[in-house]
Amino acid sequence: MSGDAYLNCLLSAVVELVAYTGAWLLLKVASRRAIISSTLLIGGSVLLLIPMLPEKFSSFSVGLAMVGKLGVTAAFSVLYISAMELYPTVVRGMGVGVCSMSSEIGGISSPFLAFMGTYNKALPYIVMGLLTLAVGLLSLLLPETRGIALPEDLSQVQPLNWLSMKPCHQEPAAETEALMEDQLPAEDWCK
Repeated sequence: MSGDAYLNCLLSAVVELVAYTGAWLLLKVASRRAIISSTLLIGGSVLLLIPMLPEKFSSFSVGLAMVGKLGVTAAFSVLYISAMELYPTVVRGMGVGVCSMSSEIGGISSPFLAFMGTYNKALPYIVMGLLTLAVGLLSLLLPETRGIALPEDLSQVQPLNWLSMKPCHQEPAAETEALMEDQLPAEDWCK
């Protein structure tokens, strides 16, 4: 990013505070899937806009980069909550650990993406923007976990019907049938 490195670092820290606070407030009113996908799609779109700006609009490009950072940071904070709610209790720790380890692969590879900027300044923004957009679209396939009781064992995990985007459950166990009727209306379950 162009401009003063200290000011950019300060802006980055302020944007992270705003992103975490905004995500916390959004969690109270919106679905997890909507928060994750919308923030990632906004962040990816903004990252793709940055290379299109002329050099003389450097402060505007810094602002767009901060908006992109806000979106990705908010999505990342909600992803941990959503991942914890997706896994049943018996494998929750291991599942969240695998998710955390997988996210660190991106952290390890990010310096190499930034290094691509030596060949073409726009390339890191394009690659990261496209990856963020792809993840934002793929996150729409995740099941919604807001307001649904956490699964205790593997038999209570709700598979996803990928065609209708609704949770699909075949013959629920007797102990979970009453719990699911309290959580989701019957028309939302596959027959």
